[in-house]
Order: sequence, then C-alpha cells, then structure tokens
Amino acid sequence: IFDNGAEEQFALTIPLIRRVDSLELDRIQRIGEKEYIEYMGEQMRILRLEDYLPINRSEVPQESASVIIPKQARIPVGILINQVIDTKNIQLQLEQGSGSIQHDGILGSTLIDGKITLLLDLYGNIFRFLL
Repeated sequence: IFDNGAEEQFALTIPLIRRVDSLELDRIQRIGEKEYIEYMGEQMRILRLEDYLPINRSEVPQESASVIIPKQARIPVGILINQVIDTKNIQLQLEQGSGSIQHDGILGSTLIDGKITLLLDLYGNIFRFLL
C-alpha cells in the first residue's frame, strides 16, 4: 500500500514487486519527455503514475522518494512513489463496475482501513509497452 504524495492511495500485490528502494530525486535525469536514473549500473526508466493515470500530481516538494521495481519488466523500470504506507495480508474485495473507479491501468478499487485504494494493473494496456 503506497501513495504518490497526493491524496490517492494505491496497492500492488507483493508477487508483482521485485524490490522497493529509496531514491534521491536529484538523481533523475530527463531525456526528452522521459526520466531515467542510473540504478545498479544500468539505465532505469522512471514512471510517474500521474503521467499515466487520472490522479492528482504531488504538490509536496520533496528531496527523496521511493521507487517500486516490478518483476518481469522487459526493460529496467521503476514506479516513482512518495512512500510505502503499509503491507498487509488481506482478502481483497475488488470493486468493479459502475460504482467503482475505472481507468486503463487500474484493476479496480477497494477499501483498506477505510480509505479508497486503487489496485494497479501493471500488465494492462497502459503499461504494456514497458512491462
């Protein structure tokens, strides 16, 4: 369970995650409209969720953040997040359909500790070109 520095809360299942690391934002290098960092001797593309999903942009000035590195990516890629909020072993009741939040890249939404949480679809169409 994590956030992007704005109001939204997100979740990914643990089996999709290779690792989570901290990142000093001054390490990000911009090439055209894409962002990269040097990570363990390789170039790694950085994705900001607000560039792909209809969510709020972080308004909090930061010097550091965290990066989620998914498993089974075709190219080295990291998803920039503000912070990991928690890890939980829960039975998901995923809301889908007319009453739920729907967008390419989001499997659905659920309530975790009373907060609407968006479950990301890393292998859906929106991220398919990378993963």
